[in-house]
Amino acid sequence: MIFVSIPTPKILTPKRILVCILIIYLIWSVLYAAFVPPWESPDELAHYLYVAYLAQHGTPPESSSAQHSELFPAIGHVTSMYEWYQPVLGYVPHVLVYRIWSLFNVQGLPRTFPPVNPAFATSPIAQAYMFLPETTQPLDWLRLYPGLLALRLTSSLLGMLTILVIWRTALVIWPGELAFAVAVAAVVALIPEFILVSATVRSDCAQNLVSAAALLAMVQLVSRSNPPSQRTVLFLGLLGAAACLTKYTLLFIIPLTAVALAMSSPRPRTWLTLAGWLAVPIIISLGLYHLVFMPGRQVLGFAQHELHISTSLFGWKTVTDGLSLLCDLFWGRFGWANGTLPPLWAQIPTVLSLSGIVMSIETIIFYKRIGCLSATTWRQLVVLILAIRCQHIV
Repeated sequence: MIFVSIPTPKILTPKRILVCILIIYLIWSVLYAAFVPPWESPDELAHYLYVAYLAQHGTPPESSSAQHSELFPAIGHVTSMYEWYQPVLGYVPHVLVYRIWSLFNVQGLPRTFPPVNPAFATSPIAQAYMFLPETTQPLDWLRLYPGLLALRLTSSLLGMLTILVIWRTALVIWPGELAFAVAVAAVVALIPEFILVSATVRSDCAQNLVSAAALLAMVQLVSRSNPPSQRTVLFLGLLGAAACLTKYTLLFIIPLTAVALAMSSPRPRTWLTLAGWLAVPIIISLGLYHLVFMPGRQVLGFAQHELHISTSLFGWKTVTDGLSLLCDLFWGRFGWANGTLPPLWAQIPTVLSLSGIVMSIETIIFYKRIGCLSATTWRQLVVLILAIRCQHIV
């Protein structure tokens, strides 16, 4: 949030720089998609199996017997559909590509899977591959499974759309500051872990896009001077329902939207009415999904049985070991989280990030003191800060 006026040549306009950033992201994303061997990204095989099942049967898969609580290499957990409990919307883009590809080239999509590397079960961190590779040549798998590359590139496009939505959100918060919006987009686009996630088959790519779109809608909501209309609230309700049906970790979008509605309406007496219009599309959409699809109803029992907070998470070891792991996972930890960046490489972006946070806070305080930070900007920042905290919790 530090703005410095630096004269630049006309050829280097912010929008042209944004296009260059998107091109760089796409190039890196394609390289990741091509060079990372099949299934050597966490949970990709389980997500792929979900996509294949949904494309072939038109319904989400039912519960899988192999769960996380077991030693997955011993019972074949890693080759099971253990992501079955996820809702369907996060897989729809990949399902469309899968079905189109199947019409023209059935042989290009994986049907069988390599065995798990026995050494990985004994020492995962020391092993480069979780699966025994079918071919030793880096790009030779593309000849076997070009359809898998098409699915990975679908994720890459979702990642690019996410970057554009984030760029637009920055413009809403700081209108006219095109250079700042481009810088925000660049920070996201050039994070190695974001590129890796956006270059493999998973519902997280759609999750990132939908959550970014929901945050953009909320930032725009609190930016308006007029109270929200019923049509606007219904749209936000549909967006909240879409978020929940993309991935259950986006449930926080619903209460966050309610907070944004409360901030956008100065009259508390209207809050109950707004909450009603917000709840209608969410209740109808989620209700129909869980009534129509048996797996949707099975998820309710699964969540009650599986989702619990372990008391071990509150120990000091979680703080000492967990923070460094989370830091590595954010900036770049590859394979099944067993390939890490050099320590110095991970520390440099962490220091830069912390410095940026400190300077941003100082800038906000400075602009507030001189009266340049409006109430609208404060509401926008509140929405973003709450979103960050909710995402950390889930």
